[in-house]
Amino acid sequence: MTNPHFSPRRSLARLLAASLMAASMVSPLAAAEPAGELAAATTPGAAPSQGAAPSEGLTDAVKKASAEKPAGKIAGPGVSAAVEAAILKGMQQLMAANAGMKVEEIRTTPIDGLYEVRVGSNVVYADAGGRYVLADAQLLDVENRRNLTNERQMELSRIDFTKDLPLDKAIKQVHGKGERVLAIFEDPNCSYCRRMRQTLAGIDNLTIYTFTYPILAPSSLTKSQKAWCAKDPATAWNDMMTAGTEPDNAGDCKTPIQDVVALGRKLNVTGTPTLFFPDGNRVPGAISPEQLKQILDAQNGQAQPGGAAPKKG
Repeated sequence: MTNPHFSPRRSLARLLAASLMAASMVSPLAAAEPAGELAAATTPGAAPSQGAAPSEGLTDAVKKASAEKPAGKIAGPGVSAAVEAAILKGMQQLMAANAGMKVEEIRTTPIDGLYEVRVGSNVVYADAGGRYVLADAQLLDVENRRNLTNERQMELSRIDFTKDLPLDKAIKQVHGKGERVLAIFEDPNCSYCRRMRQTLAGIDNLTIYTFTYPILAPSSLTKSQKAWCAKDPATAWNDMMTAGTEPDNAGDCKTPIQDVVALGRKLNVTGTPTLFFPDGNRVPGAISPEQLKQILDAQNGQAQPGGAAPKKG
């Protein structure tokens, strides 16, 4: 799904990164919906704001596009035929799932060994061997199909699931045996959260710890309070997220919501939904059922956290 808030240049970078992502589950960050819902700076108590699988070889469409411009015609002064061929090969591997993309020009840059590559009106950068591509601050390893930037970001944002998440301050839901585990920060006014909640409803053998994180609008806090003050917070929250049914109570009981807002700030949760997994990795944004199942399956062997059922008052 294309997000209207992303520029064409940003979209290009995400398309290239998504091609790597589809080939191997290296970085869940690249799999997430690009938006999530960001905290509004004007919201009281808000946290600070902030494809298809590639082919093994070239697709017929990319081969045809490549043939439209003879070798040597897109390279600027100072770009050798060998460098041009290497960069074209790497770019074609990245663009194989997106037949509409075509390299228009390759030029030198002030940095020795780094080349500017123009794809339509967008610019990315590549090394002389065509192995590494820098697109919108995302460093892609074409040969090994890795997003090096996302891998590093994941490393820096990793948490200790058991120590960093006070699970007794979350709304707990169990599907089946509940052997697989995740935690999710959600805002009741978040459309991406509602989509993610539909995905979670279809996953069996799963324990979900929901941290109610009202950062999008003043009504987010009211709705979160009412869910916690319901007789069954788990059912109330699920009904509100899936059917839009707001709990019928005053929302005046004691809740852990302010503690969760402070926790989200500490963990730099800047948008909803944000998911955390037992290995400590986070995924900001909604993901597909297939991507979620793949991540959960990769958690096998991870220590599964316990955690008391949420308490009211």
